[in-house]
Amino acid sequence: MAMLLKKNATFFVPDWLLSTLYHWTPEEVAESFGRLLTVHNLIFEDEGRIRGVLRALWLGADLSDELIVDRCRDMGCKSLASFDKGMLKRHRGFVIAPV
Repeated sequence: MAMLLKKNATFFVPDWLLSTLYHWTPEEVAESFGRLLTVHNLIFEDEGRIRGVLRALWLGADLSDELIVDRCRDMGCKSLASFDKGMLKRHRGFVIAPV
């Protein structure tokens, strides 16, 4: 079924959409989000967060991990407990292994 869109419609893009839906590599996600950030009628859940996370994605980080860490920091958390080895390595001092 075709969807009719209003002229000049604005669309919301949640942070997790591309990696979850399409199972893309970090590089593909970073490239796609980079392109999407240039589209005038898209609103992102947190554009500043996405721009920050894109730098980490280009270095091979995981989108979900970076969004979680960034959100925790924004909420004022002093640390985050995780079993994720990549997250533990990438965010030493902030991400800690549960005891």
